[in-house]
Amino acid sequence: MRVIRAIAAVLVALATPVAASLAAAPVPPNVLISGTTMASDATASALWCSIDRGATTFQRDGAAKGLMSFQDITLFDAGYYRLAGLAQLKFDSPTSGVAIFDMVDGYPASIRRPVFTGYTQTYRKARGELKVSFDLHLGGCTLPVTAIYRH
Repeated sequence: MRVIRAIAAVLVALATPVAASLAAAPVPPNVLISGTTMASDATASALWCSIDRGATTFQRDGAAKGLMSFQDITLFDAGYYRLAGLAQLKFDSPTSGVAIFDMVDGYPASIRRPVFTGYTQTYRKARGELKVSFDLHLGGCTLPVTAIYRH
């Protein structure tokens, strides 16, 4: 019985650093990292929205704000809207806030400043990998956004 307990203690001691490295760790603050967004699309009634797979950058400046770039986000409703470039992410809570896109004069506020919800980020320090995901609410269309960043 003592041998089994000793083996179990050794296994736990060996597994703890591995489990800790897989757990979410803090993202390096104020570091611009590059990655790729996953393509996705969504429909809602007569609406259709999509995000193309492409290059992206990400920077998180503490708890209240971040920056994320997008290749191409498209929304079709009564009109046609394209968003690309840098968006400022302003957090109201750890999981939600508003994305503010530049250079979109004339677009409705629900598209220039869409709400995002369900924000999560997982950082794997050993891999230098950050996974970011959230839902972007463009007008009446909810678009899932997922990106992987490496540094």
